[in-house]
Amino acid sequence: QYVETDRIDTLFDHLRYLMQPGIIETFDAVHIEYPPMHRFFQNQVDWNVDVFEFPPIVFDESSLPTVEQTTKKRIAVPGRISQNVRNIDQVLTAMERVFEQYSGDVILDFVGRLTGDYDSALKRIEMLQNQGYDVRYREEWIPYDEFATALRAADIIVNPLHVRRTISH
Repeated sequence: QYVETDRIDTLFDHLRYLMQPGIIETFDAVHIEYPPMHRFFQNQVDWNVDVFEFPPIVFDESSLPTVEQTTKKRIAVPGRISQNVRNIDQVLTAMERVFEQYSGDVILDFVGRLTGDYDSALKRIEMLQNQGYDVRYREEWIPYDEFATALRAADIIVNPLHVRRTISH
């Protein structure tokens, strides 16, 4: 029922940042999906916030719309296009090389809307489109069904989140 001691040390290494007073004080609650992790938090972590367990959601994939079949390989980047949240520049730099090598065989699909600081990313996306590459993005919020369908259609999902971000109060 309890997590092994060496795993506790590893977990605390990863959670140390969140446990800093200035950060943990901003939390109203912690939501955990995995039951053993929920027990761990109840028994091992001394946070003065509520800890809730939400079991994984089970859904019937057959009820989802069919996915467009294509011979092109589809690379999807989920979530909003924002350099503050995701390293979009890194993806676009890598994709420039991929497009050069596999020109008509690849689709790059940003499955998220443009938000915040997207100007430089949009210029690079439009430049790739003008060179004839298949790069897709959305300017508006995406309904869940469209989002799920786009991810299901992907051959590769890339989520280039920034690992370290500065948080200011």
